Amino acid sequence: MSQGGPSKAATSKTTASKASLAAASQSAARAQPAPRKTRARRARAAKPPARPGEEGRLHTRVLKCTLELANSRIFWAESAAAEPMQAEVAFEAGWFGHRSLSRMRELLTNLRARYGAFPSALQVLHRWPQMGGDTQKLICHWHLQLSDPLYRQFSGTFLPERLLQEDPTIRKLQVVTWLGRPAVGAGRGARACSWPASSCPRRTAQA
Repeated sequence: MSQGGPSKAATSKTTASKASLAAASQSAARAQPAPRKTRARRARAAKPPARPGEEGRLHTRVLKCTLELANSRIFWAESAAAEPMQAEVAFEAGWFGHRSLSRMRELLTNLRARYGAFPSALQVLHRWPQMGGDTQKLICHWHLQLSDPLYRQFSGTFLPERLLQEDPTIRKLQVVTWLGRPAVGAGRGARACSWPASSCPRRTAQA
């Protein structure tokens, strides 16, 4: 027997004991339930992605970006990549004409909200270059309805109601009166929003 150190048998036994202890600790850790945050994260990851749907939050983007027929068609044609279109790329390529980079960002924010939120539909629009003008107008109108609850209520409720009147006219004061109704913007998940002071419809009508 060698002097001054443990025997090989003792060393092997100690190593085996440590390995057994480590394996037991790992088994015990796996047997314990995962922390609450971890379980919640796994549950979110297991859920299928939410289906695209109507926007419920009120906003005033339509004041600066209306149907955008020509720009919508350009957006469809150039949206071939999997990544969202970047304003800097569109600006350098000149896809949307001569406009500032800030205006480009504003335009793409609106177009992504209207079409990028529906990737499957955007793929179809990208592969439909021969679309007729009337069809294009309808698609732009439908996607604006989907992305703007105020426009959705205006075009789906106010305008049909006006057509049923004896005098089916549309005047600025009538629109302003309709905007002041409590029911406007009270749809599912809608939140209140304030009009910019420079474009408030009440102030515009009084001017």
